[in-house]
Amino acid sequence: MSALLVPVVGQLLVVPSAVVAEIIKRRELVRAPGSPDWLLGTLQWHHERLPVLCFEALNGQRDADTAHGSRIVIMSTLADAAPPRNYAILAQGVPHLLL
Repeated sequence: MSALLVPVVGQLLVVPSAVVAEIIKRRELVRAPGSPDWLLGTLQWHHERLPVLCFEALNGQRDADTAHGSRIVIMSTLADAAPPRNYAILAQGVPHLLL
């Protein structure tokens, strides 16, 4: 099984490539008032509105750097029982393939 190394602040996440649907450039997100820190906002992707999560905030670390070089990694769930669901996380650079 191949995987991607996804850079987040201070570390690399190992993500199975089977769950990665697409990697896109950072774009403007729509943030709902009162949303939690870990929810950076939502974006429109292929006729679907996806939540964009901040891995760092989910783990009680400092907020992600939303600088120019960031990427958005769009992921899909693999569970057969659940309906397909997509979401995204903010990466601090370009993910790299790990064979």
